[in-house]
Amino acid sequence: MNPDSIQLHLSSDSLAIFNFCMALVIFGVSLDLDWGKFIRVLRRPRLLIVGLFSQILLLPAATFLLIYLVKPYPSLGLGMLLVACCPGGSVSNFYTYLARGNVALSISLTAVSTLLSPLLTPLNFALYQELLAGVQPSSERLYIPFREMVYTVSYLIIVPVSLGILCRYYLPWLTARMKQPLKLLSLIIFSYSS
Repeated sequence: MNPDSIQLHLSSDSLAIFNFCMALVIFGVSLDLDWGKFIRVLRRPRLLIVGLFSQILLLPAATFLLIYLVKPYPSLGLGMLLVACCPGGSVSNFYTYLARGNVALSISLTAVSTLLSPLLTPLNFALYQELLAGVQPSSERLYIPFREMVYTVSYLIIVPVSLGILCRYYLPWLTARMKQPLKLLSLIIFSYSS
């Protein structure tokens, strides 16, 4: 089967429900955060800089190299490249939380790379799309809309993280009651969406 013949049709309602679920997961993760953890990340920015360098520069370059070596269908290569150029997402924050990792660093990486993404994602993608055209011709060109990206960043990361931190600070009794059910709900959401 040729992957170029496969089409996914998501209604705007389905996408809105999916985005709401992702925002809910991030809200649940952020109930364990406080501003002090973010300040510690900013005071020692080396890990943040290494993470951003890896995500913004190394990942797209490694993906391009993989596409060059493996030579998948053009649309599949383009999709791989697009995913590699996009910022990290909610899923990485949730898995970091489950692994008891540095959630503040993970969310900081997600937030900073996402805030830079309106500039860097289209730029990175355009650069590698041009390079890919020389290696693997594709008739399609993709455009990444700026306004939708800003809305998605706000809806999926900034608002849920801020609400989670505020809830933890001002409503600790409610936070304590919500943590475990939200963790379970997040696991169900990820199991269902996989």
